[in-house]
Amino acid sequence: MSRNLYFYISLTAITIISLLFLTGCPGASDYDIDLPDNYSIVRTSANEVTIAPKTSKDSWGSTIIPAKVTEVGWDDQYIIAKQINIDSESSNGSGIPDEQEYHFWIIQIKTGEVTGPLDDLSLTKKKEEYRISNDIVLKKIEDLKKNYTY
Repeated sequence: MSRNLYFYISLTAITIISLLFLTGCPGASDYDIDLPDNYSIVRTSANEVTIAPKTSKDSWGSTIIPAKVTEVGWDDQYIIAKQINIDSESSNGSGIPDEQEYHFWIIQIKTGEVTGPLDDLSLTKKKEEYRISNDIVLKKIEDLKKNYTY
């Protein structure tokens, strides 16, 4: 094999490997987070972080809390989630999170009933109505233990 051919093959291989590292592999950072009673936080892309019921080890039912879930807290009766809106009018079609536009959701674990979207005042009223403990603290998704899909 000539030196030039070896050089070009090596250069091509290095370029391809570098591009893979720079762009990442699809799904490499996908994960789920276990919640009580077979509910899960499911991340399928940077902005697609939802809550859905887990139907088996690696599959989930329909989304019950839409993207983008950013915080969650629970006790043995309720799951409370904070969800920020995604601006679907972005130029790349993937949406841009709007941190200023957020809602809360409540899942009653035993019945599966979902209440939301709620603003701050409505959340406070529902917590009083349902007698939800003030001990439930919302934690950022980044701080929870993740099960990486790949």
